Parts: sequence; C-alpha cells; structure tokens
Amino acid sequence: TEYFERTVKPSDFFYTAHRLAVKALIIDFITFTNHSENYNFSKLLNSLARFYGDIEWKNETSINTCMLLRKDFSKIINSEVYGKLKNTRDKFYAHDVINKHEFQINVPYESIWGLIRECQRIFNVFSFHYNGSTYAFNFTQKHHELEALYKFYQIQDFVFEEFRKSHDLGRLKRVYEIAWNAKLD
Repeated sequence: TEYFERTVKPSDFFYTAHRLAVKALIIDFITFTNHSENYNFSKLLNSLARFYGDIEWKNETSINTCMLLRKDFSKIINSEVYGKLKNTRDKFYAHDVINKHEFQINVPYESIWGLIRECQRIFNVFSFHYNGSTYAFNFTQKHHELEALYKFYQIQDFVFEEFRKSHDLGRLKRVYEIAWNAKLD
C-alpha cells in the first residue's frame, strides 16, 4: 500500500521492526496451531471432543459444537494460506541464520489476519462455553504513530509542491517552517 511504501519501507528501523513483528507473529501462530507441537490448539480441540462429558462447562454446549469447532479449525490448517505460512516458517524462519535476508511471504496480510481472526472466533466459542470468557485481539495493518507520520508526509509533499510553484505560500508558509524546522524570509 502507499502507506507502507511511504512510511515503513524507507525507514531501516520501521522496516526491520515490521519484518521482525511479522516473523514473530507467523512463528507463534504456526506453533500455536501446528498439530506436531506439544501444546497446541488442535490437541485442545480434540480433547474437548474426547472428554466432553467429563468437562465442567460454564455455559451449556453440545458435543456437536465441539465437533464443529474441530471442523472449522481443520479448514484453517488445511487451507492454502496456512500451508504457505507454514512453509514460510519452516523454510525461512526456522533457518534464519542461513536465509536471514530472504524474507519471503507470498501471502497478503489480510489473508493472515483472516486466519488469525477465524482462530480467535473458534477460541472464543470454546472459551465462552468452558469458562465464560472471550478475548479480543486487534490486528490492524496501520499503527497510529505511523499513520500520523504518513499524514505528515502527505502534507510535506503538498506544501513542497506548492512551494515549488510559488514561493509565496501565504499562511502555508508557517506549515512549511514547522515541517522542515526552517524559517522562511
């Protein structure tokens, strides 16, 4: 997006922070959902179905609900997007000493957020019935600070363009002085 291209990518700090945050998110998400990990969401859902009658549920539920949660979760881990994320994690992140600069993620962020939101929905259904609570995680692509910086860049570009047309900016002269920390005569 233009926001990302103008604000995050040109900054070594922001771009590195962004890459590391996405990397950590993918590693944690795949660890949480991967059936071969010791503690994972898949085993939890299987245990719900297996021990349904032995569980003291806070809110009434049915074995069918447990089975539907497992089915919905299966759709996630069998999806193409999940496969690409798992491959990215296994191929690039797990061996980042070797492939340190090969940051390949061929999945749109909105698809990643969609998978995570669906996992959140499943987890909240389970959590509501099990202990009466739900959780909210906010996955937005923009951060307020970076959004403000992007707006600043847009204002900067506009004022600079106007200044190139005419050095008589009128009241915009003050915006120019603030933006560039420079006094115009």
